[in-house]
Amino acid sequence: MSTLPTGKPYGRLSNFPLDPTSVHDSYDEAVAYASKSPVAYAGQVISVTNPPGVYLIRPDKTLLALFGDMAELDRAITDLAAVVG
Repeated sequence: MSTLPTGKPYGRLSNFPLDPTSVHDSYDEAVAYASKSPVAYAGQVISVTNPPGVYLIRPDKTLLALFGDMAELDRAITDLAAVVG
């Protein structure tokens, strides 16, 4: 009887993304990746560390900001944490 191998989940070995194309140091770097990289695809979610943001690559290779202003979201979370305590 033959057996099929089972998949093994990916696990982080350190503090880096599993997909190196998913995190960019700047918005300009993310725009360049989305518009010029042959591996960028519509629907891909990428993030930017400075300024913080999460973006979706559109079919026309432009970026759509998700979750609004991340700095504003961070302030709101901080304020909520202070209230909840």
